[in-house]
Amino acid sequence: MSTSDNSVIVVNTVTCEITDVDCRARISAPIVDMTFAPNGRFLACFTQSSMLTVISTSFETKVLDFDTTEGASKPPLQMIWCGEDSVVLHWKNLGVLMVGPYGDWLRFPYEDSENIFLIPEIDCCRVMTDSSVEILQRVPPSTALLLRIGSIEPSAMLLDASDAFNSGSTASEEAARAIVKTGALIEAIETCTEAATKEFDIATQKRLLGAASYGMHFSYKELEERSCLMGGPLEGSDEESRIRPSYTTVKFVTAARKLRILNALRDPKVGFVLTSSQYDSITPTGLVARLISMKRPALATSISKYLSLPKSVQLYARASRAAALVASDVNRNHSDAEIADAAIRIVNEDDLSSSKSNSAVSSVNRGGYATVALAANKAGRPGVANLLLMLESSVADKVPALISTGSYADAMAVATTARDADFIFATLMEYEKTCMTSISDPGKAQATFLSTVVSKFTKEGFNMIRRYYGTMSDVKHLINLLLRAQKFTDAGAAIAARALALDSKEDPRERQAMMQEASRIFGLGKETAFHKACTEDYMELLKDQEVRALPGYTKCIGN
Repeated sequence: MSTSDNSVIVVNTVTCEITDVDCRARISAPIVDMTFAPNGRFLACFTQSSMLTVISTSFETKVLDFDTTEGASKPPLQMIWCGEDSVVLHWKNLGVLMVGPYGDWLRFPYEDSENIFLIPEIDCCRVMTDSSVEILQRVPPSTALLLRIGSIEPSAMLLDASDAFNSGSTASEEAARAIVKTGALIEAIETCTEAATKEFDIATQKRLLGAASYGMHFSYKELEERSCLMGGPLEGSDEESRIRPSYTTVKFVTAARKLRILNALRDPKVGFVLTSSQYDSITPTGLVARLISMKRPALATSISKYLSLPKSVQLYARASRAAALVASDVNRNHSDAEIADAAIRIVNEDDLSSSKSNSAVSSVNRGGYATVALAANKAGRPGVANLLLMLESSVADKVPALISTGSYADAMAVATTARDADFIFATLMEYEKTCMTSISDPGKAQATFLSTVVSKFTKEGFNMIRRYYGTMSDVKHLINLLLRAQKFTDAGAAIAARALALDSKEDPRERQAMMQEASRIFGLGKETAFHKACTEDYMELLKDQEVRALPGYTKCIGN
């Protein structure tokens, strides 16, 4: 927090300790706005005197003072960092001001935009207007040295040699060999490659990559031992290292692939503009996930295949593309079989030309069919969902998908075949919840649930819910289940066991009532007459014991 006497107070949120950093000698006026740099090393402060001050987070070193009084007398609406070395400020009706690390500045008026918002990124900032989104980024130092007029950097000399070669000049080879003699050719190649990845202009990208490729040609020619494929020597003497591409070559190929992807994302039809650092930060797998979230599954599928990402990522992208296909048939112009067949072809795209059997393909694409089936069910195509789930081989994906589509009996059958107790119990609980929420009468809902468990679910499912009900203090759920299954012996025995387990000091009438209920249940079956008779005899014995326990009872003994 800033203070009125030009200082800052730091509050420890854990200990609630307050510390005055005492930066009055470095701050000219009270601070009205402040923001941290992405790396956490610097703090940008805007004061009441319209002074932008950049100071270290230890408040000991002042980096920059920039006076904005000539253009504005009020604090900016927004102040953010653009990367780690420049600050961007926005005033209404004045536009955007970008201040560099040495006090250099640029102003962007945005006269045709009424509303402007700044969004900070790790290496740039995005300027959102009413009609467009622009990226504002400081030119990378390596690119500035490379493209500066009259630069004598090795990378700049290599770029000039490449341009001369493309124009047909014979002096290009001499210029390249001069770089080789300085021993800085590999550095020049890598600098051109890195600069290309940070460029947005495609023509400049090709120019820089062409220069790197031209330099790798001379790097290969100057090797005394041709132990690698272009780009410089490799360490190691084994046979594998003698045929493996060099690190510089691999870096060049990686950069070329990255640029192809970034340029595809920057296409106006896609509108997903990323910088090279942002691409590296979210990783290719994260990029595929974001494209799928943006409803771009076709592009995500192409990128995952082009980069040879893990099979699971490629399957996820293909499944999302197939799901989009199913959801697109809103007017139901195609039958369920045709839609399912088209979705299967997309999911099995990599296996169409192989000689794998259907079971082998299904095992490779574990989880893909379930994903598409869920999308088909959500789009109102349960027939397509059922056709796809027939091919799903992953129990962990198939059972939840069947539960989501309402096929509880099929889910129970799959879980039972897999002998997975967790999925068996989960299916039972989900179906019971569905019955309770879809039927307003709790009694009818419970009856529907028990009837389905007994008639349609597997024996393992019945035994699972029986054990679960047996752990409850209230025995009525267990009794209802056993009566629904016509297991009168087990039902009567269960309630009789509960009666016998009661404490003898409690009211004996409760035990009598439970035993009477057990006798009634035993009377429902044809093979439980003996159990009924034994229960009634025990009830008579209990009554006799109660009479004998009454006060004043005398035992008569005959002569």
